[in-house]
Amino acid sequence: MIRALVDDRIEVVASPLLLDELERVLRRPKFHRYVDEQTAREFVERVRRHVTLVDDASEHAPVTRDRGDDYLIALALGEGVDAIVSGDRDLIDAGLSTPAVWTPRQLADRMRAG
Repeated sequence: MIRALVDDRIEVVASPLLLDELERVLRRPKFHRYVDEQTAREFVERVRRHVTLVDDASEHAPVTRDRGDDYLIALALGEGVDAIVSGDRDLIDAGLSTPAVWTPRQLADRMRAG
């Protein structure tokens, strides 16, 4: 999917909060065997260069059981995206139809299907 982003086959919308979250997640101990801190920062900067960067939503309604994820829904609604792509169970289980929530596998399958 990163290749699809770089090749402009998909548009990814992100905000400063989302990119900060990506960097924090990549710093978690479980990722240390895959990526060191410098590589994580470089990856986030590379992602930043290829996404459509928008402001964080100023307000967001409670929608998911993890209120920390609600900003993503507000961001997606504000930008009119087709879907949020996430493996986060709180987003997946929220039962949203607008925007849809796709797992990375679902996005890959949709891209292969055409």
